[in-house]
Amino acid sequence: MFLFLKSSLHPRLQLEAVWALTNIASGTSELTRAIQPSVELLSSTHTTVCEQAVWALGNTADDGPEFRDNVISSDAIPHLLTLVSSSIPVTFVSNIAWTLSNMCQNKNPHPSDHTVKQMLPALFHLLWHPDGEVLSDTCWALSYLTDGCNAHISQVVDTGVLPRLVELMSSSELNVLTPSLHTVGNTVTGTDHQTQLALDTAILAVRPQLLTHPGSSIQQEAA
Repeated sequence: MFLFLKSSLHPRLQLEAVWALTNIASGTSELTRAIQPSVELLSSTHTTVCEQAVWALGNTADDGPEFRDNVISSDAIPHLLTLVSSSIPVTFVSNIAWTLSNMCQNKNPHPSDHTVKQMLPALFHLLWHPDGEVLSDTCWALSYLTDGCNAHISQVVDTGVLPRLVELMSSSELNVLTPSLHTVGNTVTGTDHQTQLALDTAILAVRPQLLTHPGSSIQQEAA
């Protein structure tokens, strides 16, 4: 299978091989440990191969901090960030946002400060994407990053994302509203300065509609 992964002259073979890796990485940790991240395929000129490689990396990173760090150490993030700024289909962008979210999810330990600094500009960029799935995964990524100490909150807040997050708290899409609200909720648990920054974005203006939202989980999070 690893021979097929290197068959750049046969993209169909590469696609089938990386699809197999994607399935393996969606299994147990023991199975995931047996494979290596296929980062070189992120540079493939064949979009289907490249997108499937992103999916495989996302499955791998989702298996815990050990596997996440293996993906990061393979220099995957710069390749992913290059893809974000390119002209690719919406489904591909959504796959990248999901993979970046998986890299932020585990907090025992959190991803390194260097890794977070690498990802934050791309996450800020993706916060303005028109697709709901992209927005959802991006907001969840920021939620994971702010679920920790004040220093972690500062890394996110210092990018200037709060006004956009508060704007997304008025979204009619629950999968966008929930993580954006959760991220702002994490922020106001920080320092007095971080709380004030959230207040300065007119967060209280959206409070009434959240407290009367038909979803009890949204009401609880708002309260």
